[in-house]
Amino acid sequence: MRMRKTNLRRFWWTIITLYILFTYASLGVMPAIWSRLNAFLGGRGVIAQYIIYSLVGISVFMYILFFKKEKSITRYFLFLLFIGIFFIMVKFEKNPGEKIHMAQYGLLGVLLYNALKIESGSFSKNLYLLGSFICLVVGAVDEVIQWILPNRFFTWHDVFINGASGIIALLVIRFNILKEAKLA
Repeated sequence: MRMRKTNLRRFWWTIITLYILFTYASLGVMPAIWSRLNAFLGGRGVIAQYIIYSLVGISVFMYILFFKKEKSITRYFLFLLFIGIFFIMVKFEKNPGEKIHMAQYGLLGVLLYNALKIESGSFSKNLYLLGSFICLVVGAVDEVIQWILPNRFFTWHDVFINGASGIIALLVIRFNILKEAKLA
């Protein structure tokens, strides 16, 4: 049985709200969790992050390459561009915790896409503009919370990194996952 539009909208916004609350609630304990995880991995936590990000990127690229009926050099180029930007951000980000935030905000972008497409359709400019705005606002609130917490800091750099990670996920969906179409 298909969910009605109202129930589907409620479902996705509930998931997003819980996800954001979890992200905010975990800010105070993430440095300790990261330290333990990194110690467990023998000081190779960042390498594990790179491996996970690479596997996700390769999986998405394989999907685009083998399962998308529309073959397009532009699509491949855009995917490599977006992933390249993401990996440059990961490479130059010094804080391992912020590298984890990049994955969290990428997932937020995916969740927002699923919620926003219900109202505006997959190719609406409003979906991507509103999704980008929400990623930036959630990232800014994240940093304000960190400013309040002891031993955590607010930086505009991190607001940008958080928001950009969500925006890159939205762009990958728009230009690489969806069927060819013009933005409305």
